[in-house]
Amino acid sequence: MTEPAAATTDRRQSRLGRTSIAAVVVNVGGSAMRLVLQIVLARSLGANDYGRFVLGRSWGELLGRFPNRGYEATAVKELPRYERIGRPDLFRGFVRTAWRVTASGAVALAIVAIAAYGLAADEPDHAILLGLALTAPMALAWLTRSLLQGHHRFVVGSSLLELLQPLLFGATVAVLWATDRLTALTALATWIVTMGVVAAVGHLVLRRGYSTELATASPADDRAGWQAIRRPLYASQLAFVVLDNADILIVGALLPRAQVAAYAVATRLAVLGRIIVAGVQSVAASHLAEAATTQDWRETQRIVDRSLRVCALPTVAITIVAAVLADPLVAVFGAEYDAAVDLFRILLIGNLVNSVTGPSGYVVSLSGLERIYARVMWAAAAATLVGLAACVAWFGAAGAAWSVTAVTVAWNLALLVIARQRLGVRCWVRPATFRTAT
Repeated sequence: MTEPAAATTDRRQSRLGRTSIAAVVVNVGGSAMRLVLQIVLARSLGANDYGRFVLGRSWGELLGRFPNRGYEATAVKELPRYERIGRPDLFRGFVRTAWRVTASGAVALAIVAIAAYGLAADEPDHAILLGLALTAPMALAWLTRSLLQGHHRFVVGSSLLELLQPLLFGATVAVLWATDRLTALTALATWIVTMGVVAAVGHLVLRRGYSTELATASPADDRAGWQAIRRPLYASQLAFVVLDNADILIVGALLPRAQVAAYAVATRLAVLGRIIVAGVQSVAASHLAEAATTQDWRETQRIVDRSLRVCALPTVAITIVAAVLADPLVAVFGAEYDAAVDLFRILLIGNLVNSVTGPSGYVVSLSGLERIYARVMWAAAAATLVGLAACVAWFGAAGAAWSVTAVTVAWNLALLVIARQRLGVRCWVRPATFRTAT
C-alpha cells in the first residue's frame, strides 16, 4: 500500500528537524572544543608562534580545497538522486572515482607546493612548509564528509571533523605541553596526523553504512555526466576558497605576525555566530537536492522554512550576546590579542545577515542554476581580492574585517533575489516562516 503524500512529507520534515538539531549539537560541541584549543595554543605559543601556526594551517587548508575537482560539491547533488532513482552502481562508481581523483591530486599538489615554496623563498618558514603537507589529509577529510552528507549522514561526517579530530588533537597537544614540546611545528604535525585519521575513519564509516544493495553493486562510471555538473560547482567552490582564505593570507602577507594572530582570534570567535546556521543548512542540502530532482519548489520552500525555524532566532541571540561579551571573550586568549575585539564585532555583522537568510546557496546551486551560482560567487571572490588588498593596505586588519563583511552581505542578498525570481523560493525569515507547521 502506498504511503499518502502528506504522511511522507510529514515524515521527511520530522526527520529533517531531528537531524538539524543533532547537527547543531555537534557543531556547538565541536566549536566549543576548537575554541578551547585555540585559546590554549594562543596562550602557550605566544602571538608570534601562534601566527605561524595559523598561517601554516591556512596554507594547507587553502590547497586542500583544490584536488577534489568538483566531486566534493557534486556529491551532495548526485548521491541523493542515485538513491532516489535506484542506481547503486552509479553511487558506488561516484564514490570510488571521487576518492581516487582527490587522493592522487592532493599528494601531487602538496609535493609541488612544498618544492616551489622551498625554492622560491630565501628563508622559508618551516611552519608554512609543514602546513603545505596538510593538503592531502584535509582534502580527503572534506571529501568524506561531503560523501556522507550526500548519503543523508551529514551528522556522522560532521562528528568526525567537529568532535573526533579536536579530541585527538587536544589529547596530543596536552601531552606535548606536559613534556614541554609544544611548538608551532609540533602543533601543525599533530593537526596533519589527526586530519589523516579522520579521513580514513570517515571512508570506513561510509562503506560500513552501505545497504546490502549498495554494498553488492558493481561500480559504474558516468564521468561525462559528472563533468557537466561538477565543473560549475567546482568553479563555485573555488570562489569559496577565495572567500574563506583570502583574508587571513592577505593579512598575513601585509601585516606583522602579531596582527595576524589578532585577526585569527577574531575569525575564530566569529565562527560562534555561524555554528547553528552551518549545521542546519548542511543537513538541509541533501533534502533540497532530492526536491530539486522533481522541481518540487513547494517542498523546497518547506525545507527552507523548517531550516530557518530551527536556526534563525537562536543565531540572532548568539550574535547579540557575542557582540556584548566581545571584551571578555577576547580576554580569554590573553592581553596580546586585545585588538581582536573590534575586529570580532565587525565580523559578527555578516553572521547576523546569515542568521536571517536561509540556505539560498544550496537552493540555487542544487536546482539547475549552477552556472548562475558560480558567476555570483566569482564576482564575490573578485570583489574580496580587490577590496581586501586595498583595505588592508589603507586600514590594516580593521579594513580586512569590513571588506569581508561587505562582500558577505552582498552575495547573500544576490542569492536571495535569484532564488525568489527564478524559483519562487523565499530564503529569508518572514512571518509565514513561523506560522507554517509543515
